[in-house]
Amino acid sequence: MITWADTILKEHTEIPAILTTHDYMSVDGMRNDTGDKLFEEIVRKNPNVHLVLCGHNHDAQCRQDDLDDNNDGIKDRTVYQLMADYQATASGGNGFMRLLTIDERNKKLTVTTYSPFLNQYNCYSAKYPGKDHFDIDISDWF
Repeated sequence: MITWADTILKEHTEIPAILTTHDYMSVDGMRNDTGDKLFEEIVRKNPNVHLVLCGHNHDAQCRQDDLDDNNDGIKDRTVYQLMADYQATASGGNGFMRLLTIDERNKKLTVTTYSPFLNQYNCYSAKYPGKDHFDIDISDWF
């Protein structure tokens, strides 16, 4: 699987890529063993990877790593790693899901959380402001 993903990413270097996987981060926002392997074998080696999405652990986290792809001492890209799994919240998550909106003109990705069951945004907003709704600068994607 890793070899296949690496091959595809290398064949399409001109396209900004998002890696989606199941198990990658822990609830503390750190990569687990699987995440470290994917980061080193796929993310670090492919400058077109800008975003990693995962779930598995019941929480929501955002981690970012700045990478120097050409080893000149200057950051070339920021890789954002987002974990979202709301199953441990009230009523098995109340249908909350992450929504990602890309605004190419303003070079911004907006992350929101919405429940169609409750017709409500932001699962964690009262307890943790900014955990459910934030913007990511994607100017290095294009």
